[in-house]
Amino acid sequence: MERLASTVEDVTAAAILHCSSAGGSRRHAPTGEDVPVPTRADPPTEPLAPVSRPLELPTQLPTEVAGIAVPDEVFDRYAHLVRATLGVPVGLVSLVTTAGQVFPGAEGLPQPWQQTRCTGLSHSFCQYVVARDTPLVITDARQDPELAGNLAITDIGVIAYAGFPLHAADGTTVGSLCAIDTSPRVWSERELDVLSHLAATASSELALRAAAARAEDASRAEHAATAQLRGLAEVAMAMVDLEDVTDLVTVIAERGLAALGADGGAVAVHDLAEPNVLLSYVTASYGPGAQADYARLPLTTALPVCEAARTGTRVLVPDLAACRAYSPAMAEVVTSTGSQAFASVPLRAGGRVIAVLTAGWQAPQAFSAAQLELLDAFAAQCAQALQRLQSRDAERRAAAAGLHAGDLARTSAARQGALVTIAQSLADGDTRDDVLDVLAGRGADLLGANGCGICLRTEDGEHVDTVVTDSYADVRRTVQRTRADFPLPAIRAAATGQAFYLSDREQTEQAFPGSEAVYIGAGVQASAAVPLRARGRLLGCLSVGFADPRVFSDEERELLTAFAALTAQALERIAAHEAEQAALRAASGIAETLQRSMLTSPPEPDHLQIAVRYAASAAHAEVGGDWYDAFITADGLTSLVIGDVTGHDMRAASVMGQLRNLVRGIGFTLGESPAKVLAAVDRAAAGLGIDTVATAIVAQIEVDEAHYAAGTRLLRWSNAGHLPPLLIEADGTTQFLEDESDLVLGWDPSIDRQDHVHVLEPGSTVLLYTDGLVERRGVHLELGLAWLAQAAGELASSPGVTVEGLCDGLVALVGDHLDDDVALLALRAHPEDAPRPAEAGPVRVPAGLEAAQEAAHGS
Repeated sequence: MERLASTVEDVTAAAILHCSSAGGSRRHAPTGEDVPVPTRADPPTEPLAPVSRPLELPTQLPTEVAGIAVPDEVFDRYAHLVRATLGVPVGLVSLVTTAGQVFPGAEGLPQPWQQTRCTGLSHSFCQYVVARDTPLVITDARQDPELAGNLAITDIGVIAYAGFPLHAADGTTVGSLCAIDTSPRVWSERELDVLSHLAATASSELALRAAAARAEDASRAEHAATAQLRGLAEVAMAMVDLEDVTDLVTVIAERGLAALGADGGAVAVHDLAEPNVLLSYVTASYGPGAQADYARLPLTTALPVCEAARTGTRVLVPDLAACRAYSPAMAEVVTSTGSQAFASVPLRAGGRVIAVLTAGWQAPQAFSAAQLELLDAFAAQCAQALQRLQSRDAERRAAAAGLHAGDLARTSAARQGALVTIAQSLADGDTRDDVLDVLAGRGADLLGANGCGICLRTEDGEHVDTVVTDSYADVRRTVQRTRADFPLPAIRAAATGQAFYLSDREQTEQAFPGSEAVYIGAGVQASAAVPLRARGRLLGCLSVGFADPRVFSDEERELLTAFAALTAQALERIAAHEAEQAALRAASGIAETLQRSMLTSPPEPDHLQIAVRYAASAAHAEVGGDWYDAFITADGLTSLVIGDVTGHDMRAASVMGQLRNLVRGIGFTLGESPAKVLAAVDRAAAGLGIDTVATAIVAQIEVDEAHYAAGTRLLRWSNAGHLPPLLIEADGTTQFLEDESDLVLGWDPSIDRQDHVHVLEPGSTVLLYTDGLVERRGVHLELGLAWLAQAAGELASSPGVTVEGLCDGLVALVGDHLDDDVALLALRAHPEDAPRPAEAGPVRVPAGLEAAQEAAHGS
């Protein structure tokens, strides 16, 4: 039988068609950390009557959850781990909506359910966990009034069930991690605790995937925008050096349109001899036939380029249907060029259309606001460059007739060159302050202004935040944050997107009563406020002030518009970069939280003191594979664990969690030496498909009659390729317990592993650690180990330093710039014949330990 689909979204859709969609409701779902275990073993004295309560289930899953693969390797491992740790027939990771439930993680289901990975709500216990966001623990579903009629009992064999909620990154309850038994079962506190921790870890996996997806999207958008802007900046640089109109038109058409992502296009200019005719340079990508057909076009031709030249407005034809509807001539353009979407943008200078830029695409175009803003900004740069050459040519023609137009050409050339330099400076800026520095320097010089400012709308649109150059320091506090209706042209432009060009204070005061005081304080007469737009959004406005009255010419307005477009692009790029960094910081925080959630507090048995620490690497945002653990076994022995899974990513963390729980479960129940425990873990990992390589030490503290009489303890440990334990005597002398280690975990599960022993004197400390504590780039490992022995000995022998202080001191010594994560576990043996020291704190062991030990020994 073929699997129905490959993602949660697809399998959910398939469930509507292929799985039963009948629902049901359940009775009691325990809440809180101490989950009570139902004990319905006796048959009811009266017939069971189902209780119907409406269940509120999500109609759809969050995007990052809906895209999870079915099956999913990580969640299949969670299902493996549920079965292996609890010894149940079925382990599931389910996701539930009103359409049914799907299983990205599943092991042990009967067919066809294991193959199809979905059921309707008629077969779902997990729907109750999701609807009420609380665990559901059932001993025998056949005896439960609300579950007795659920088809999962008869069709799938679900008798006993324990499920815990799974949450998406936004806190939405989306599914359940559950264990299923085909016979009645009373779930122990330990089993429920394991399920609770696994569910929390699986929820963190969902959150981390969401954060990683957001970071990837932000990075991809920033890189694409940066590449495009740099490509256009290169074209702009090339245009500055050109001295021939034909060469300029060629660069605009061939290189500029390619940088815009177009498949081809043309640049059309007016024929000086026949003003009602356009002369077009058509890109080579359209072939010699199209180049010849459209080299000369009367303005009356029914084509977008001619309409743009006549009207001075942008003309957009987004797809094939629009081309055919535009005119028969346009349908012929599609045939000859192979493009089906076109944009014709007028190039304006001095208040008139001097050329038309046409871009063509083989695929339909949505023409988003961001795409159109980029087209307009590039068109403004092209217009400046073309006007420079046309003005120069006009000057030459005028000179021949005894006229002089040199000032216009020189001014236009200088402005074009300055605009390109500003574009480069803005592209290199990393912060808003960098943008403001460019405005205060080259921007003010280009415009002849005495100061500039950037006004940005707040997210709610109610206020405008303004930053100004130092020349406006006297009014900075007044305009730093204002309401959107504050009477200033710049604030109004930022709030509404309307441009203002005001010649003097009198005109400004008439249009904005109450603004004169601010203008006097800033030393401003004339001002311009030009909207900043990016990706279809109004960001705010660019405000420029002038010390003397002035009338803004058409050319100056076009220059300000081009300058504002460059500023908006820079601000948008910086915002995208800041969003990417924020997403990475969020991912890093989730990663460390996930790591720490797996590293639980150690027990504190009588006369033994245990301290643990975990310090995250500064070099990685991802979660890693280092872990420590300490627990008391069913035989009453204190067991210590340190380990490091190869890799530094989400998979390493997932495998680490699985290995940690395997060591815990096997170490607690096996009742064997550390070597036997590690060998069993190695075999179990291989059998469960946990494909990884890891180093680890498992140790336990033993006290027989002879050691008790002598006041000593026996440390027994087995080493799977890990760095050696460090023994610190009460007087501060140290030695590494360097008996030969065995092979790492995950390499050969058939090997025999060895135990090693050492007598612990009262007051001695055993330190287990991962390699991040001693390994540094360019430093030999032996030097790192020697440093650790000296530092640990000095700290441990210092007056008043507890085992907690020892761990804190070591972490402080390595500093905040770790090359790798660090996990630490320190155990100090206090004298048996004296009271437990006050600095060790109270004795602390798990509440259910005694009952579990009695159950393990059959008492």
